[in-house]
Amino acid sequence: MIASRSAATARLLASSSKVNRHDLKSFSIRHLSSCPVTGAGTESDSPSTNVKLREVPSLPYLGSMIPAHSGVPKFDMNTYYEFYPSIRKQYGDFYKIGIPGLGKGAHGTVYVLTDPTEMQKVIRQERGKQPYPRGIVEAEWPLVNWLHSIGSILGKGTNEAEDKFGFMGRGETWKRIRNFMQTDMLSPQSANGYIPIMADAARFAIS
Repeated sequence: MIASRSAATARLLASSSKVNRHDLKSFSIRHLSSCPVTGAGTESDSPSTNVKLREVPSLPYLGSMIPAHSGVPKFDMNTYYEFYPSIRKQYGDFYKIGIPGLGKGAHGTVYVLTDPTEMQKVIRQERGKQPYPRGIVEAEWPLVNWLHSIGSILGKGTNEAEDKFGFMGRGETWKRIRNFMQTDMLSPQSANGYIPIMADAARFAIS
């Protein structure tokens, strides 16, 4: 997943210094304890809005990266955190966009979904099925192939097609290592501990 940051988000996090620590803990537990797979603790049946698929204009081999044609903002690494939020304002929570080198086909087609309720449906639909969801790391094929060629534990899997690249693929090896890593890193209790650090970083960013 891609993390973005904006001045507004930074200000919001920075303001947490004025919030009682107990309130922060209650907020994080309430929002992080819901399960996207089983739906436990969520309001997953609530109707979503603005999830109709829309298409960003795209050209072969250039995708949607020509602002004069597609209308999307110019891609700039200095303001990358504003790129996707700007497109979302124009096209909503579900759209198709051309990003050469990342997506598939001559247009580099990528489907972007930002509605959390709809995303939970996708996760549940794919639960326990192979191949597992495609991750952005697969676009880094030079690195993936190199790790596999040197026999790195990160790039070493089985002879099965989807498991060939191990942790860098999307087969059983990826699932096993990912489950091991996320046991502590992504639990609600662990994530709750990130909030003070995030707030400090946000205060530093806007100071």
